[in-house]
Amino acid sequence: MNSLISFFISYWILIAVVMSIYWGIRAVHMFYPASKENNLSKWTSFFMLSYQFIFNFVGSLAGWVCFYVLLSRTQHNLPNFNNIGIVDFVLFVLSLLGLTGHLPQTTYGLVVSIGKFAEAGTQKLLGK
Repeated sequence: MNSLISFFISYWILIAVVMSIYWGIRAVHMFYPASKENNLSKWTSFFMLSYQFIFNFVGSLAGWVCFYVLLSRTQHNLPNFNNIGIVDFVLFVLSLLGLTGHLPQTTYGLVVSIGKFAEAGTQKLLGK
């Protein structure tokens, strides 16, 4: 188990960059048909697709950074899990979302939900 953790700690940046590029390319591939169907200009398509690439690339990379920090924090505690705390659990959730490519969408959904909650609250205060 420690050798596997040591491997990931040693080569995490290479694995992180390759997988983050994969999630970025996947996002571009998923949004490309929408840009073709809507007859968007080349520049509009370029900026839309580059945004999707960067959004998903950075989200995946953030998950890999959380995974690295989690492994660094817990490698000396294994196999004893007594010193694992809430920070480690949060790092685990963030790394799980990032490694599977769901961190950007989750973050976006959370931000949109907070905005809708604030809007509903102001509407209630204004009596509308």
